[in-house]
Amino acid sequence: MASLIGKVDEEFDRQVVPAGNAVAANVDNGKTFINSTGQVITGTSNKVSPAGTAVASNVLSGKTFINSTGSTITGNMINQGSKTVTPSTSNQTLSAGYYSGITVSGDSDLVASNIVSGKSIFGVSGSASTVSRSDHTHSYAGSTSAGGAANSATKLATARSISINNVPKNFDGTANVTVKFTDCGYTTKTTYQYCQIGNVGSPYDKTQCGVGCVGLKKDGSYPILYINGKATRAYQLWCSIINRCYNEKQLKKRPRYRKCRVSDRWLVFANFLEDLPKIMNYELWLEDRDYELDKDILQPGYEFKVYSLETCMFVPSEVNKEEMRGRLKDRPKKEKPVKMVKAVRVTDIETGVYIQTKTQTMISEMFGVSKQFINDLIKNKRTYFGWYQIEIVEVPESEVNQ
Repeated sequence: MASLIGKVDEEFDRQVVPAGNAVAANVDNGKTFINSTGQVITGTSNKVSPAGTAVASNVLSGKTFINSTGSTITGNMINQGSKTVTPSTSNQTLSAGYYSGITVSGDSDLVASNIVSGKSIFGVSGSASTVSRSDHTHSYAGSTSAGGAANSATKLATARSISINNVPKNFDGTANVTVKFTDCGYTTKTTYQYCQIGNVGSPYDKTQCGVGCVGLKKDGSYPILYINGKATRAYQLWCSIINRCYNEKQLKKRPRYRKCRVSDRWLVFANFLEDLPKIMNYELWLEDRDYELDKDILQPGYEFKVYSLETCMFVPSEVNKEEMRGRLKDRPKKEKPVKMVKAVRVTDIETGVYIQTKTQTMISEMFGVSKQFINDLIKNKRTYFGWYQIEIVEVPESEVNQ
């Protein structure tokens, strides 16, 4: 028995060999373990049990956390970044999510003196007062107003905004009115009377075929259109290409231009004038009036053509005409419509050979009978005469025997 116990102890000693690599910080506080040297070590780790209360909507989308049950959860809160809020006449509600910063716009004009007394805007109470007097001085050029007759007219120190025909303008109390066109930003000065009759224009008004406008040069100056009452060559050339592509009367005469257009940049004459010296052979065009603007040579094979700096060049008129003749020659010819006519057909029943004629003369001579006899046959619907069939047919005129 003692020898058996000894063998068991010997076997146990041989199989259990300390080999752990843990240290005290890896084991819960108060727990023991045997390290690789066979020593009994007491753990020192203070394990923290999961106890968080956050849910996915509290954590940024893509970020993770461990909840109270020890589960790893991915957040779904939307990152809205930064936001600027501009106050308006109604409340504004921001979308849910995380904001790195929120800025509420301010306005230096939000002061009491700019708000009518008795009104309040965003907590600022107004102090400006309104006055209505029967005997007063107008602060504009005029005669009467809601306050009564004017004793005099005084120019305003600062121009005030008015609206004429729904176009905003600045009026300083004199005859001068500053007009700003909101569609293009162009500003000009004119008179109140011109505004009333609508005689105020912009260089960006589309006066050429409803698509082209004069525009302004880069320095803000107005392009020269006429010299001594005659249109400049540049302006004549620009008007001609606009009219070719967009003038309905010209398009009816030359319908091939319905497949042509002018680039957006060249719809403004000021831009065309700027690009003009850059067009190939411009110097030759200046020296020789026989040179013309061509859009086809640089766009071979294109069905739809564009007038632009990249697609146009100046060429002698004969070259331009020759190029056009070549294009017209290469176009597929339209087939003429086939003209159909009524004819008398006489068919040899045995051979199937027939002749067709528009008159009965040939048939009467062939059979040696009168034309009246042939007319009677057709009238009485007798379609056979001996070994021949006679009938009225509609055939192409080219197939009729005269």
